[in-house]
Amino acid sequence: MRLSPIAVLCVIGLGWVNAGESAPVDAAKAPDAETLARLVKQLGSDDFDARNQAQEALLKLDKGSVQPLRKALADATDEETRVRLRRVIDALAIPLALSIEQIGEARVGQKVEFKLLIKNVGEEDVNVLPCLDGSSSCRRFPHFQRVIDPDPKLEGLIYCKFMNALAAADFKLLKPGESFEVCGPKSFGSEITEWTPVAAGKFVLTYTCDYSEPLMAKWMGNPGGDPEVPVKEKWRTVPKVKVSAKIEVEVKP
Repeated sequence: MRLSPIAVLCVIGLGWVNAGESAPVDAAKAPDAETLARLVKQLGSDDFDARNQAQEALLKLDKGSVQPLRKALADATDEETRVRLRRVIDALAIPLALSIEQIGEARVGQKVEFKLLIKNVGEEDVNVLPCLDGSSSCRRFPHFQRVIDPDPKLEGLIYCKFMNALAAADFKLLKPGESFEVCGPKSFGSEITEWTPVAAGKFVLTYTCDYSEPLMAKWMGNPGGDPEVPVKEKWRTVPKVKVSAKIEVEVKP
């Protein structure tokens, strides 16, 4: 079958919302080294509001701040500081992009398939996750969703209440430039990469992959319990961002 051109990418950064007032930082330029060091140190403060203020201030910086923040991450030994620095770096320089490929023509009454790929567009290795059981119905993270316009009705999904516990084998390590099919054939979520149109015309399909949830418990599935150390370590390196892509599909009679 013929693959159509890859859909135009649309990337949505994660907007971190925290309590407290932001420390004053000029968003038009990176702060001086002393100010940056102060904010990074504040990320590990014993005071919750102080940690949030520092994180919000860092999130207002431009992309020129990413390299010194990566250096600070490499040097950081405090786990709270490392987690918050990763969130800031991911938000300033989103390391993932989503793309869609249409496979074959779209015709009324015939199933058309799509390939959903996530790519590491950053400068460091990252871990990603495919669509898991429960992801396409938004019962666990990551969330994978599809919206069809001008067909706004909700698509009914039939699913089992049980969800496999998150395992180290679920993660896929992506080096810079590498891509991974996150909803492959016969995999969890394959129903959102298949579509049988009922009318001719032009339609826009929007796909979203949401990795933005900062609480690990919402990724775990069931049974619950404390995840194994390898799972925790891999999960920490998943960029906590949301990415989306759109593709226009012409359905023929």
